[in-house]
Parts: sequence; structure tokens; C-alpha cells
Amino acid sequence: MIFLTPIVNERGEIIGADLPEENRRSYGSQVDDILATNNLRSGNDDSGPVQSGSMSSDAKLFIILMVLVIGVYIFNPQLSEKGISNFTMGNGNPLSGAAYEQPELTIMSSEKNRATYNLSGVDEKNITISFSGNCWVRILQDDQLITEKTYKKGDNIKLGDARETYIRFGYTPAATLTVNDITLQGFAGNVSPFNVTITKK
Repeated sequence: MIFLTPIVNERGEIIGADLPEENRRSYGSQVDDILATNNLRSGNDDSGPVQSGSMSSDAKLFIILMVLVIGVYIFNPQLSEKGISNFTMGNGNPLSGAAYEQPELTIMSSEKNRATYNLSGVDEKNITISFSGNCWVRILQDDQLITEKTYKKGDNIKLGDARETYIRFGYTPAATLTVNDITLQGFAGNVSPFNVTITKK
């Protein structure tokens, strides 16, 4: 089938698949077999006239496209492992819509004993506080008191989603504050007590 290889090549470039030559030949032979079988069943062969009910050009095109799509998906590891949503084009660029926003923590204000941060690029806010020594902490989320007590070495606090989180640390050198996998650098060097407000945008 002479017209099949250009279609495979063109289709391979369009969807970013880099297929070996033997795979293209394999697709060609598969489609030839399918079309030959259907031609025999419908009476559309070289030995006699075409009978009514023979395969239409639209049906042939549909079979060709189905073989190409299934074959490319099976033989291309990127498609099989990552799925089409994360598949990259031939130039290495991701398909449109594959990119996603990263969390970003921006300091809005900083004073002697307080700092205010805005968190963007997330659907939910997650805060973790770990302790290396004794530290009194008072936490409010959306104006609701969550905890107020002294934590010891090895203790951890995990806070769920909220628009605004207020944390007052009695001794910052004993605490490590992480917001959506972003650890605040230099936090332990702040004066004590120290107040932190984190707002999700």
C-alpha cells in the first residue's frame, strides 16, 4: 500500500512520535491485511467487479487512523507511561495545558517581631512546624484558635487548609516552619517572640 507510509510519517510528526522504520512498515502491513480481508468479504478484489456493499473510502480511512493511533500509543514509551496529557511534542515542548502553577511564597511585610506572607499557586495551603527544642506556640486559622501550648523537641504540627493563618512563636530558634514544601530560610534568626501571618491568595 503505497500511500500508507507518508500518512504514518506525517501522523508521527504531528503527534510527536519518533517511530522506527520497522514500526512504520509493521503498521503498513497490518492495514494491508485488514483492507484485503474486507475487500475479499465485500467482493472488491482484482478478479471481478465490485459488488454492492463494498467498503467505502471513509471506512478505509477510519481503519487506517485507528491502526495508527493504537500502534503509536503501544510503541511509544512516553505515551504509555505518562499519558497524552503529559506527552511532549517532537521539539521537546509539552502539549498545551500540561504546565501547572507552582506554589510561591512572597513576603509582603517584615518588621522587628512580625512578618506577613502571601501564598499563591496552590488550591490548598499546608503548613508544617517541627521543633528541635521547647517552644511555646499560639496558632489561629481564619480567626479560630487551633492550639496554644509549649511543644518539645521532636514534636510536629500539621495544619490543613485555611485562608489566613496566624502563628506566634515563643522561641523561633527551636522551630522550623514549612509552607507547601517551602521552608522559610533564616526564620530561626528572628527575635522572640515572633509573629507570622500567611494568607492564601
